[in-house]
Amino acid sequence: MSIPSNLNNKVKPVESISSSFSKTVIRQGISTLNGNSLLFTKVDKTDSLREFANLFSSFNLPVTLNQLNSYSGSTYTNTALSGFSPNPIIVVEIPKNTYGEAIDGKTINIKFPITSGGTNVVVNIYSSFYNYTSIQTSNADTKIIDDNTFSQVFGNVAYLFSDNIATPNRTTGLSWSTTGKFSLLQKELAIYSDPDPSDIDNFVGIAYLDKGFIVITNPTLVNGFVYSAATSSGQDGIPSGSTYTGGTNFTQIYFTGTTSASTVFNSVITEYIQNVYCIALPNEFFTSENPTYAEAYGSNAITDGQPVYVTDVGLYNEDGELIAIAKPSEPLPKTRDGILTFAVQIKV
Repeated sequence: MSIPSNLNNKVKPVESISSSFSKTVIRQGISTLNGNSLLFTKVDKTDSLREFANLFSSFNLPVTLNQLNSYSGSTYTNTALSGFSPNPIIVVEIPKNTYGEAIDGKTINIKFPITSGGTNVVVNIYSSFYNYTSIQTSNADTKIIDDNTFSQVFGNVAYLFSDNIATPNRTTGLSWSTTGKFSLLQKELAIYSDPDPSDIDNFVGIAYLDKGFIVITNPTLVNGFVYSAATSSGQDGIPSGSTYTGGTNFTQIYFTGTTSASTVFNSVITEYIQNVYCIALPNEFFTSENPTYAEAYGSNAITDGQPVYVTDVGLYNEDGELIAIAKPSEPLPKTRDGILTFAVQIKV
């Protein structure tokens, strides 16, 4: 780069070993949500009296007859999406302040209360990815979303499965359980397509990882949901904190006490890092324009080898604009014959 004329003799190019930006995914640690931090809402696209029907479009779920036909017709024949036309659904809200840039799609475990045979039970729902070539390798755990081609229908998502609905690959003895297993290489992966539809693993829900929503789509789970054991958050005309006494189309209810509902997940943020190396060689950056320097050391300060003290390192772009300032933990002495090296790390 060329040095702007207004900065001549005041700056120098950074060292050639300085790196361009690199991307690092940082996991934030396991989060557990329950109680009024985990809200459930029923959404029925045939209910025109509630405003939630538009969530089907927001989640890229099929709404129109043409969209439904694309799932049941030739487009997705013998795949996990064949005939997929969920209604109604239950939306689970993950508060934005509880996860980072996105939820890690490998790590979700939801405890979901339903009625089964007249008894209230808690069903475990786990996330997994569909089996395809690029996740059968040692770098599989760098993936946080199921980026198989068909997932583009929904966005940045992972899929949810439950042993209560069907075990992996319909095989007795296998389990979707990921308790303590947040590695794709430790999980059972799902079969997306097969000439025999009975071999396909159909998901029970979708996790929208960068939006913070979990959508339960399986009719058995949706219809068996024990909303009557929930607590109102103040919606549907029911006082906040009261037992939910409304109808099947509930809004933002939650669970406390013996009827447990919770979700566990890890989340990630992405850091972009640039390493910049700056070296002040002999005969570089050994003078000061601060008038107190001469007052302190006299007119022969440089000849006498008195140091200047570096308190800041400024980084400029090619237009001479200051774009970053690095501050060492303490002032560093630099004499005419000395060398100073700075390793500056910029995180975005």
